[in-house]
Amino acid sequence: MRHGFTTLELLVVMTIVLIVFGISFFAVTQVQRGISLETADIAVIDVLTTANRRARAGEQQSSWGVYFPYNETTRTANELLVFSGNSYATRDVAFDISYQMPETTLFDYIDLSGAGSSSGNDHEIVFSALSGATSQYGYLILKSLEATRTITVTEEGVVTREF
Repeated sequence: MRHGFTTLELLVVMTIVLIVFGISFFAVTQVQRGISLETADIAVIDVLTTANRRARAGEQQSSWGVYFPYNETTRTANELLVFSGNSYATRDVAFDISYQMPETTLFDYIDLSGAGSSSGNDHEIVFSALSGATSQYGYLILKSLEATRTITVTEEGVVTREF
């Protein structure tokens, strides 16, 4: 009597191993996408709500805003800036707060034009002192590892996200 494995048995075992490996790889990739996007959208929401809260509280007797210094070609940004003032250009740099962004996050599209027209390359939003309202309402679409998430800012300054 001969002991050992036949070629067919080896092929069946190898096929099963490859199927299990493929399913595991797909599952890990999906989890990484979800974690990366979740980190990015939480960071953007945190930055927007921080600026809005400071404006509503009247800190520095000033409006507060967020500047999105993303590269218009690569659509990436290493950081986001919360600033005190009526615009990024006229801000008081002493009150700038920098927030780091995950490297895998793309600002796929930003339309913070409010009732006006957008070029799709909006870089800042400012919330009015005491009311927290903004004329630069609209939405941001974040992309990370092929998954997307939309963050919306209303005219009243309310920040929400869509799954």
